[in-house]
Amino acid sequence: MKVVLVADDYEPPVTGIGVYTNGLAQYLSDRGHEVLVLTSDAKDKPVWDKGEYLSVYRFPGYRPRGRHFSVALPKKKRIRTLFTQFKPDLVHYQGLSPLVRAAYFEAKRLGIKHVYTNHLVMENFQSNSLMAKMFLPYLKSSHTKIQQCSDLLLTPTKHMYQRVTHQNKVHVPNFVQVKHYETERKSFHGKLLYVGRLDKEKNVESLITAMRRLQTSCTLTIVGSGSEEKRLKRKAKGLPVAFLGQLDHTMVTSLYKQHDIFVLPSTHEVFGIVLLEAMAAGMPIACSQNVQSDVVVPYVNGLLFYPHDPDDLARQVEILVRNRPLRLRCIENNQEKAQRFDVSVIGPEIEGAYASLVASSSVKQ
Repeated sequence: MKVVLVADDYEPPVTGIGVYTNGLAQYLSDRGHEVLVLTSDAKDKPVWDKGEYLSVYRFPGYRPRGRHFSVALPKKKRIRTLFTQFKPDLVHYQGLSPLVRAAYFEAKRLGIKHVYTNHLVMENFQSNSLMAKMFLPYLKSSHTKIQQCSDLLLTPTKHMYQRVTHQNKVHVPNFVQVKHYETERKSFHGKLLYVGRLDKEKNVESLITAMRRLQTSCTLTIVGSGSEEKRLKRKAKGLPVAFLGQLDHTMVTSLYKQHDIFVLPSTHEVFGIVLLEAMAAGMPIACSQNVQSDVVVPYVNGLLFYPHDPDDLARQVEILVRNRPLRLRCIENNQEKAQRFDVSVIGPEIEGAYASLVASSSVKQ
């Protein structure tokens, strides 16, 4: 098959969407499919990187304040030319952006089948910057249109699959390349880790507040950047909290192996790939109840807490810190459970969904 993947974040990946797109492009090209990635670069001119099975076209873009990836400023005519020359069987969009929107309309105009993976919840935009709030009606309408008009909708969670109305939807979870995270856990030092954006809906403020209420000696490492970064640093002053900023994904992979407990306090989240990365590294997980994914099961591979209750967050972390048998059970179960989300398992599901869509299109013709 010939597949076009569209996402503003790709390589090096900064966001979950970037990790997803990067992993999917590698999997498909390794399987012998021809892949073209349309993405962004914070440069003045387009960048073409052509390969035998995997090619990347980077549109010029701009880097929003507080972000470490750029947002493409695409030209529809150029997208149309790329599609016409590549002749894809389908186009697969990730996230929502001007690039995704432009690619969607050009694919529709040319009669190319299109697939959309919904990684978003609209609540995220409501709690972001003033600029995001101003564009919220536009974002909502674009998101709804692309989702409803796609030929195939992939939903990462069962919750989303049940909630969304679509004539051709398939539940396909996010995936992780387990081999990059595997490690043997021999000791415990009370080292907590958070990886993600530092924006309001990520609720890192509650995590920092919980650090003040812990009765045990723990440290917290925060990886990421965002609109709340300066304020969070002020709030964490005097606490054993280290802000490492945005890091290369290879360095983040090493940090999973060096820490003991992963914490995800988001008020709104679909299916953070960071959960799968933490699981693959065998980390016990303290997770917000508002995360739609059901991969964290209390007292099996982690614990859940109310995201707006720092005391509850602190209590659940305390349990993981003090209860060694529970930690060991979480480590073992996460290492086993992560295998079910390995790219070698989920990749064929995506590939099969593609094949069914292309086959149905051939029959209709």
